[in-house]
Amino acid sequence: MNIDLGDATLSIRLRVNRLGYRVAWRIGAIRDTIHADREIQFPKTMSFISKKQQWLESASHNERAVLFMDLQADKKVELSAQWTDEVGNPVNAPDGVTASYDVDDPTIVNIIEEEGKVWAAATGTLGTATVHGDFTTPEGKNLTGDLTINVVTGLAERVNIVAGDPQEITPDA
Repeated sequence: MNIDLGDATLSIRLRVNRLGYRVAWRIGAIRDTIHADREIQFPKTMSFISKKQQWLESASHNERAVLFMDLQADKKVELSAQWTDEVGNPVNAPDGVTASYDVDDPTIVNIIEEEGKVWAAATGTLGTATVHGDFTTPEGKNLTGDLTINVVTGLAERVNIVAGDPQEITPDA
């Protein structure tokens, strides 16, 4: 709630603490990508814009864990969930949890699932994309986590020789 005091605004926030689990991202070692990792993979069921809007509307602030990271344009990183209690202490994942991952802009970051691992792979396009994870317990409780990835330039690996404007080398008669 905001109360206008003329030159200042008083903001009051009420936070209801709930018992239960929270999700925090755990980022693995960063590795080089291969060409297949950089091919854009659009979501199969709905547009990423409507999915992002659904995440914003459906997930309460207390159930979301947000983390930001930079990732070079030619790299990928393994993702996993780390479960915590309500005060941030690590706990074992509940039995029978199902997980699904998606990204709001697949032109910047791909989600790759292979051999039981989940990777966020930069496509080579610079920009920002948010990876979203949905985690559902057998009791039906849904927890979510978001990881915002800022794709940045990689290290210098190639060089282009650029020609300037042509110059006259002999005077005109």
